[in-house]
Order: sequence, then structure tokens, then C-alpha cells
Amino acid sequence: MMGGALLASLVALLPVGTFGWFNAGPNGLVSGLLGAVTVIAFLGGGTPIQLAAMGQGSHQAVGLVLVGYVSRVAMLGLVLGALGPGRSHWNPDVNSAVVGIVLTSLAWIAGLVITHSRTRIPVFDTEYRAPARDGD
Repeated sequence: MMGGALLASLVALLPVGTFGWFNAGPNGLVSGLLGAVTVIAFLGGGTPIQLAAMGQGSHQAVGLVLVGYVSRVAMLGLVLGALGPGRSHWNPDVNSAVVGIVLTSLAWIAGLVITHSRTRIPVFDTEYRAPARDGD
């Protein structure tokens, strides 16, 4: 299921990069792609952690999920710190970064929805049986 979300997010890199380039040149391109890659790393890193936690006991699962969230939020803090004024050797474009974050998040969600909508779940999806006819 993560494959559909990842594919949709990677496809979103093209409009993100294009917007960044036309908005602020090379700095906009790098800023937009940095925002997009951050979203992919955040959401993509969380999915395997959630799947691993499903097989653990309740206390271990909660601990694993919390450690996963803390580490991913710390990663977001590092990226936002890098985008802060006067903190880097390049001039990041915040507008391009925001567009990259929003477009990639929407693409990830769209990929998940499309992938989940095509998933067959045996408990809920039963074989179709035609209604009985009156003469049969």
C-alpha cells in the first residue's frame, strides 16, 4: 500500500520542482524539493514503524510508535532550522518549500486513497451471488 503513496509523491516532485524554479530559480527548486523530500521521509518512515508496532505487545507497540514520532518530529525540526533566516549558506525560498510540502502531502494521501480503494479485504468482500429468480 505504501507503494502507491510513494509513487504519487514521486510524481508530485515534477510540479514542485517546476514551481520552485519559476518562483525563485535554483533556490526555489532546492527549497521545494527539500520540503517534498521531508514529507516523503516523514510519512514513508512512519509506515514501516506502524507496521512493525502492529506485531508487538501493547506496551512495546506504544513505545515504538512514540519513538518513531519523536525521531520524525526531530527531523522536521532540523529541516525547519535549516530554512531559518541566516542559518544556511543559501537563500531558501519559504513559498517554494510550503508548496512542496502541501503538494507532496496531498499526493501521498491521494496515493493512499487510490491504493486502499483497490484493495480487496476478504472479511468485507464476499463473492457475488445473483438473486434467486422466482421461477427457479
